[in-house]
Formats: sequence, structure tokens, C-alpha cells
Amino acid sequence: MKDFNDLIEVWKRPGSLPLPGAELIMAKAKVEGKNLQKKLLIERLCLLLSVASMAAVAVWIDFRFISSYIAIFMMGSCVIIFMYYRYKQSLFLRKMDYGRRPKIMISDFEKYYARQKFLNTAGIRRYFIGLNLAFALYFYEVIYLSGMPMLWQIITLVIYIFWMLFAYFHLGPRQVKKENDRIEKIITYYKSLEAEL
Repeated sequence: MKDFNDLIEVWKRPGSLPLPGAELIMAKAKVEGKNLQKKLLIERLCLLLSVASMAAVAVWIDFRFISSYIAIFMMGSCVIIFMYYRYKQSLFLRKMDYGRRPKIMISDFEKYYARQKFLNTAGIRRYFIGLNLAFALYFYEVIYLSGMPMLWQIITLVIYIFWMLFAYFHLGPRQVKKENDRIEKIITYYKSLEAEL
């Protein structure tokens, strides 16, 4: 029991690591965290560009019906809300101290993982529904009232519906799996470090 207490004391000392492989494990976890943070930054920048594009469309195009402006506002709101949650995730990763005790790190990342799962299931579903309702309003004027021939209206809607279904059922789950794999990898690193203790 004395050896275990000595190990705890070594762990608590700043700047000292209890195991030779601990530094390597923490470095791997930090790299995974940084990669996830970088991905979130790129995603938020793309979302910000989308909001700027929507604002430009609302300013430069003179729509005849208010429904188009409401639709653009709804789209922008959906994107901004989603961007906010991604920003909160990024803040968590930025503030993370990867040198803390494994048990604390596992607990923190499991909480993060639970929030991540909620965002990637219920959050994405709400985002998808809100965005598609906004597009329905937008398409009312842009496609239906524009005088576009019926064939082109159908082709445009089929392409849009296909793209949304492809994004929701194929691209989305692929990205979620990549994110989940990164977080699970970080948790696994710290669990292996805790097991060595």
C-alpha cells in the first residue's frame, strides 16, 4: 500500500510523470484533441461563410414576398445556433489540460462525448428540420412563383431533396463517426494510462 501512496504523491507533483509512457499517451491525446479542435474551427468558418452568403442574398436580391426573407432569416438562425454549439465544444477542447489525472480526464471527455452525441443526434435532427422548413419557404417564391417551367421546378426540387437526403443519411453519419472515433481514442488513451497506474 505504501508503494501506491508513493505513486499518488509522484503523480500530484507538478512536472513529474508517474510512468515512462505517460508523456507519450498524453501527447497522443493532445494531438487528437487539437485535430478535433481544428476540424471544429474549419466547420465554424464554413458556417460563418454560409451566414454571410445568406445575408448577401437577402440584401442584393429584391424578393417580392416576405416569405423569402423569413426563410433566409430562419436559415441563418439555424446555422448560427448550430455554430454556437460547435463553438462551445471548441472552447471545451481549447481549455482542456491534457496533463491532469487520467480519472478526471476520462470523466471530462465522457461528459463531452455525451453532449457530442446529443448534438449529433437530436441537435442535427432539429437543425435539419429547421433548415428544410426554411428552404420550403424560400423555394415557394424562388421556384414556384418565379414562372419557372414545371419540368425545371421538379428537377430542382428532386436535386435538392436528393442532396439533403444524401447529406443527412450518408455525409452526416460519416462525419459523426470520425468525431466519435477521435473522442473515443482520447478516452482510450487515458483509460490505458489509468490502467497502468
